[in-house]
Amino acid sequence: MVEPKIKKWSYFTAFILPCLVLYLLFFITPFFRGIGISLTNWDGLTQKVPMTLGKEEFELKILSRIENQSDADYVMSVYYLDENDNSYHRRAINGMKKYRLERIIRKTKYEPDAYRFVGLENYKKIFTGKSGGNFYPHTTKLQKYNKSSDLPGSIPRRTFEKEIARRLPKDSEDSALIKKAYSYSEASDSYRLSKEYDEFEITTPLWELDEVLVTKTVSENDIDSFVRNLKVIALGQDAYSIRKAAVDFIHLHSISDGSRDTVLSVADGMLEAGKLKIALSDNWVVKQRNMGVVGLRCSLRFSPLSA
Repeated sequence: MVEPKIKKWSYFTAFILPCLVLYLLFFITPFFRGIGISLTNWDGLTQKVPMTLGKEEFELKILSRIENQSDADYVMSVYYLDENDNSYHRRAINGMKKYRLERIIRKTKYEPDAYRFVGLENYKKIFTGKSGGNFYPHTTKLQKYNKSSDLPGSIPRRTFEKEIARRLPKDSEDSALIKKAYSYSEASDSYRLSKEYDEFEITTPLWELDEVLVTKTVSENDIDSFVRNLKVIALGQDAYSIRKAAVDFIHLHSISDGSRDTVLSVADGMLEAGKLKIALSDNWVVKQRNMGVVGLRCSLRFSPLSA
């Protein structure tokens, strides 16, 4: 039995046509748009329509070239002149409003500096090795700890031994310091930071000074500011400056003789913690393979998920 043509067309319309439309919309169109973008110098960030443009350039290259008055009125509703910097600034728009603005400006033949047609220039750079280091697969060094951050209270055993201990120069001062500061804890299977280098433990005595708890001549804000100052100075490893900061704090707040040694001890402890931060930052560096743009695109193209 031969099915009627109208029934076949109904099947096609109901099941095949929507798939073709989606395929065209989400695969074919982006594919050709990608080819078009590859022939420009677009950096991936610059807008097709300028956010800010000088008054003279805006009026000469855009406004004066708009033939339709309603289009000109629309552009002026989106842009406003800031007389302080003598420039036109674009208000935030999206959706169809942004599309209309792009269409109007496209008619004026105006192109942002980072959205111009460059032909095969990009491809020439790729095949001659001039696209920049981040474009091709390469090995990079990744710093796992930043000295401006707090010291990690614990580091997993495998991480510590593989990424830090194994890479430490033998018999070096940094090696001795890091191994002294971090000791293995079987209970947590990690290397834990000694209280001697823990900034929280080091500075706790400041919050327990009589001047803070009893006489209240020193506020919590004063302590907080003092601690932040010590952290900054400690990263410079300037023993004189950190001792001077402590002495200045003592004199400024009339710290008693009984509390004086505590303040000086905290300053010395913070100096040592800063030294550990620098050592850890310098030595916790690992090499990793960066796929680059080429490697990333290939992995996305041939991954099972994209099949």
